[in-house]
Amino acid sequence: MVNIETISCLSDNYSYIIHDSISNLVGVVDPSEFKTLDSYISKKYKKLDYIFNTHNHLDHVGGNRELKEKYSSKIIGSKKEKNVAPGADILLCEKDYFKFGSVNFDIIDVPGHTSGHIAFYLKNEGIIFTGDVLFSLGCGRIFEGDYVQMFNSLNKIKK
Repeated sequence: MVNIETISCLSDNYSYIIHDSISNLVGVVDPSEFKTLDSYISKKYKKLDYIFNTHNHLDHVGGNRELKEKYSSKIIGSKKEKNVAPGADILLCEKDYFKFGSVNFDIIDVPGHTSGHIAFYLKNEGIIFTGDVLFSLGCGRIFEGDYVQMFNSLNKIKK
């Protein structure tokens, strides 16, 4: 069983702690900052196995290096962002999957916000981590991609 906890970071971001209770693996999606996440992780879990990055912007990877160093975590990011993904150990793209204990993350390429943006989809659980492609009230700005890519990515998520 997978448990997900939302952690408020910076002034307007969220990171997500994922705990697979069967394997006892712990991961974090888009660690904006070290201090807030480390405080939570060190109290509740005392370990961090994986760091999942949807894209390379600082407000999503700001805690990467310090978390990796403290917990010896593996960082998972986009193959298309390999040259800018800080500390990435495992690079994935569409049609890849990542086994996280008892669940599998399907990787979906969702360019638009950045050209190498990916989403992590837990199909059986009906959960997707979309980074800055999709917000509750809209979508992220276009930085490296274009509007057609963003529109296509939103439609892909919708399906």
